[in-house]
Amino acid sequence: MLRSVDKDAPEVKFYEAGLEILRTGGLIALGLERLSQKSGLSNEQFFRIFKDKTDYLAKLYFYNQANAEDVLEEYLDESGNISRERLEEYLSYISFNYPDILAYIDDAELLAETENRIRKYGGSERKNAMKLLAHYEDLKPQPDIAHFSKTLRFASLVIITRRARGDQDSEIDIGMKYLVSKMFRYI
Repeated sequence: MLRSVDKDAPEVKFYEAGLEILRTGGLIALGLERLSQKSGLSNEQFFRIFKDKTDYLAKLYFYNQANAEDVLEEYLDESGNISRERLEEYLSYISFNYPDILAYIDDAELLAETENRIRKYGGSERKNAMKLLAHYEDLKPQPDIAHFSKTLRFASLVIITRRARGDQDSEIDIGMKYLVSKMFRYI
């Protein structure tokens, strides 16, 4: 796994710094100087760990996803399943706390490069959705995973945009409950 459990590991410091920068300033604020300053590490250390920005974003995607998956255990019942109500709660929670890294990328070329790198490393939004939905007890026989994944990314984009506008999380939560409930038409 790309994510280290050692919170003092340089890559983890870069991941945590990057997530904080993304949450407060978006992708435009995620420059190397700011990332190095926030992590307390040097630019040289960054390039010893990551090939380039695309490599960093792809690995940050996996790190963020692993954190979201760690939280999933709290929402599962004793048999390892998740009800619709608990899945709605989980989807709202991760949309707020672990928004889709790809939702921050508004440059089409960088987004395509990052998605390709994620696939190269063996990941995809579809795979992440399938891991999650394997626990959902009322899954349709033919779920539309592509639309479910796109809606989840859109939910992250809504949160990112509304936070950037200065909306309070309580205001955002009202719209999120509606959006999350709409995801169920696909699954």
